[in-house]
Amino acid sequence: MSGLPVGWVESSIGEVTKPFESIDPGRSPERWVDYIDIGSIDNTTQRIADPKRVLGREAPSRARRLVETGDVLFSTVRTYLKNIARVPPELDGALTSTGIALLRPSEALESSYLFHWVCSAPFLETISKAQDGTMYPAVSDRDVSAASIVLPPLAEQRRIVAKLDALTARTVRARADLDRIPTLAARYKQAVLAKAFSGELTAEWRSSRGLPEPRMTRLADLVAEPLRNGLSVRGSDEPPGVRSLRLSALRGGAVNLEDVRFLPISDDHARRFLLRDGDILVSRGNGTKTLVGISALVGHVRETTIFPDTAFRVRVAQDRVDPQWLSHIWSAPQSRTQIEAVAKTTAGIWKVSQADLAGVELPFFELSEQIEMVGRLGHALAEIDRMAAEAVAARRLLDRLDQAVLSKAFRGELVPQDPADEPASILLDRIRAERAGAPKGTRGRRKAVA
Repeated sequence: MSGLPVGWVESSIGEVTKPFESIDPGRSPERWVDYIDIGSIDNTTQRIADPKRVLGREAPSRARRLVETGDVLFSTVRTYLKNIARVPPELDGALTSTGIALLRPSEALESSYLFHWVCSAPFLETISKAQDGTMYPAVSDRDVSAASIVLPPLAEQRRIVAKLDALTARTVRARADLDRIPTLAARYKQAVLAKAFSGELTAEWRSSRGLPEPRMTRLADLVAEPLRNGLSVRGSDEPPGVRSLRLSALRGGAVNLEDVRFLPISDDHARRFLLRDGDILVSRGNGTKTLVGISALVGHVRETTIFPDTAFRVRVAQDRVDPQWLSHIWSAPQSRTQIEAVAKTTAGIWKVSQADLAGVELPFFELSEQIEMVGRLGHALAEIDRMAAEAVAARRLLDRLDQAVLSKAFRGELVPQDPADEPASILLDRIRAERAGAPKGTRGRRKAVA
C-alpha cells in the first residue's frame, strides 16, 4: 500500500499476532467450559452475546481454541456476515470454534485497532474474495493470517482507537434508537386500528352528520354469503388446471395473486370457490397461533383463481359493507383478542373453526362512515410506513458513516500525528528480532484443560 503516513508500515496480520493454544476439553469431561461458536456472535453489534456453557465431555469437536481477553474472533465462514467480536474479560479462558480465526495481538498492535481493521469494508471485501466453496463458503486461517494490515505507531493506534470508540458510541446509540422504530411503528398501527374499532377515529365526523353510534354485530351478519372453506385436491393424475392460492399469499394485508399453484381440476369443479375483487381471505391456521385468523384483501383478480382449504373466504354485501373497512377492522387488536380466545390447538397445530370466526363480534358503522374511516386509516398507516422506511434508510446511512470514519482512520486522517512517536517499523523490527531468537512456538498444540 503506497502513500502511507509518516511512521506507518504495511504488514500482514500473521506477523503482528501471536500464537494461541488448542486444547481437548474432552480430557476433563466433568469440567464446565464456556464455548463461543459462530452463533454466539451478534453480527449487528459485533459482540459475543450468547456463549454456551457445556461439560467437557459434551463439548463439540470444533471447541478447541483457548481464548484470552482482548483476542479478536473472526468467523472464517461467510465472512461477509461480519461475525466478528472481541473477547471480554468474563470470557477469558473460554473455548472457541476451529471455524473462527483467533487473532491475538502482539506488542505491536492494539486489540481495538485490530478489531476495527477487520471490521472495515476494504478488509472484508479483500478477504471475502479468498472464500472457497459454494454451499459453505469459507476462508482458511492462512488466508486471514496473510491478509494485509496498515500499522501506525503504537501511540497513534491508541489515539485512533480512542477517537473511534467515542464516535462509534454515538452511532451505536443512534442505531439502537432506529432499530426500535419498526416495533414502535407496529404498535402505532395497532393503536390507530384500535381507535377505528372503538369508533373514536371518526367520532366527531359521525356526530357532525347525525349518524348513529356503532353497534356490535357478528361477522356472520355482515356477509353476503356464508363463510366458505377453500378447496384442496391431492393425489390426482389429471393435468394441472385451475390456479389456487397458497397460504403464504395472505401475508402483508393484500393477497399476492402471483403466489399460486395449479390444481388438476376443471373450472366447473372450482366455480363455487372462485375469488372476486373485495373478497377477504382469513387463515384457518396451519401452524403457530400467530397465523390463526390473519387476513388479506383480494384485489385485481385477472384470472380464474380459487383459494386453499387453509383459508376461509369472507364475501361481504358491498352495498352495506366496504371490504377495505372490514379488512382493517379485522386486523384491529380487539378482533385479534377474540380470534386467539377461540383458537384451538391439536398436536401443536393452531386452528380456528368456521363457526368461531363467524361469531367474532365487530362494530358496524354506516357505509358512509366506513368509507371515511378507510380514507383516514389509509393516510395514517401510510404515514407510519413512511416514517419506518425513513428509519431504515437512516440505519443504512449510519453503516456507511461508520465505514467512512474507519476509512479516514486508516488513512491517518482521523487524529493528529506526533513526530515523537516511535515509528511502527522500528517496533516491528524489534518484534521480528525477538521472534527470531526465541525457541520455536507451539501454535496449536493440544493439552488437557488445566
